[in-house]
Amino acid sequence: MSKLKSALLGLTALSLTAGYAMAADLAPAPYIPPQEAVPAPIYDQAGWYLRGDLGWSFLSSDIGRKNDNAFTGGLGVGYRFNNTFRGDITADYSGKYDVGNNKIDAWTVLANGYVDIPLSDTIVPYLGAGAGYGWVDGKHSYSEDGFTAAAMAGVGFKVSDSVTLDVGYRFRDAFIDGPNFLDHSVRAGLRFAF
Repeated sequence: MSKLKSALLGLTALSLTAGYAMAADLAPAPYIPPQEAVPAPIYDQAGWYLRGDLGWSFLSSDIGRKNDNAFTGGLGVGYRFNNTFRGDITADYSGKYDVGNNKIDAWTVLANGYVDIPLSDTIVPYLGAGAGYGWVDGKHSYSEDGFTAAAMAGVGFKVSDSVTLDVGYRFRDAFIDGPNFLDHSVRAGLRFAF
């Protein structure tokens, strides 16, 4: 083997050895943590729904100078606009309040708006307010009607994509001649989305 070939082979071997040695001295690649998964949107459903509610109403006005409590129930139709806002129109009855020598019934028709606060995809507290008209009728020729306002608070529990269990509180004030009709209600119901 010639001296030139020997020198070239020696230089090649030396350069390969130096390359391996330099590669061993390189710092390890920096650690890049895995990307976090983007959470799925919570309760992102817009559309129409039907509702039905049952509960107990506690009269707190001075009609007949006596307070009482009675059954309350209602039906409604509504629309969910986005994750945080929905509205509905409800018709409600509560009645057979015993107020002294009279028994009274109350009906209201209200347009309501709600702000939902999604804590998770299944638990959604809410606050709401409503306005409309109310009628109060008594067994002994007592009948009044007038503007009615309401305030609501509660929690919706999403049972499925189309069914929500609603548990809440409602305050109603019917502005009628004489003492206003005031009541506090504890109610539970279902909302059916479609």
